[in-house]
Amino acid sequence: GVEDEAGRRFREAMELYGKGDRAGALPILREAVTLDPSVPGASFYRGACALLVGETGEAVESLRHVVALGETPYLEEARFYLAKAHLARGDVAAARSELSRVAATESARRAEARQLLARTDNLETGKP
Repeated sequence: GVEDEAGRRFREAMELYGKGDRAGALPILREAVTLDPSVPGASFYRGACALLVGETGEAVESLRHVVALGETPYLEEARFYLAKAHLARGDVAAARSELSRVAATESARRAEARQLLARTDNLETGKP
């Protein structure tokens, strides 16, 4: 069924992702998400790949979707990469909001989020 096809496409995309082919994985991840938008992994990796290839608008959209799905294994990572996508678009306030959420958790990205949050202080005040 559709779920099986979405899973097959996701696995296919992850093979490419694992080989470092983010640009090749992205269109397949788009298909997987279209087939089953309730799967957080496909949306997360779609957002990550989009960010890595410079498609920041798509990255924001996809990572917001993962965050909206709530408590999944991808939630904190999605918030972290969403912050990076916001920074890439010049939206410091939105990035700070996501980074603050990650910095307040016990996630593996906590320390890195705190460092980026401190760096965004400098962006807001105009310091280097």
